[in-house]
Amino acid sequence: AKTIEQEARQTAEKIQADAQADAVAARDQQLGDLREQVLNISTAVAGRILGENLDAKKQKALVDGFIADLPDEAKGLGGKVEVISAMPLSDAEQKNVTKAIGADDVTFSVDPAILGGLIVRSADRVVDGSVRSKLNKLSSSLS
Repeated sequence: AKTIEQEARQTAEKIQADAQADAVAARDQQLGDLREQVLNISTAVAGRILGENLDAKKQKALVDGFIADLPDEAKGLGGKVEVISAMPLSDAEQKNVTKAIGADDVTFSVDPAILGGLIVRSADRVVDGSVRSKLNKLSSSLS
């Protein structure tokens, strides 16, 4: 009789432990899903705020900052180079960027989706100094 009672207790304890483990796993999954949703919403809101509040003066500051801190991989690019900005660059800004990257054949294009900063793209390299890229990196580090 004691053996049956012990087996019943052990079975009950195992069922209880399994149920607790399942509950913890379900809770962790729900929290993970919720965290992902909050992160996506936060990133979207930040992108929208930045996109709406990034006037020409702030865009110029981002471009100037990119040029001042130009990564080595963006210097001395040969061949065709495309520079993408969130807003059209002035002639002076285009000259500064062209001089900073040291390329001869540079085309400039506008993509508001990058929110600010610059992306420099050549045949073999992409240097992404965009606000969108920084937001994506922040989002990745938080998840």
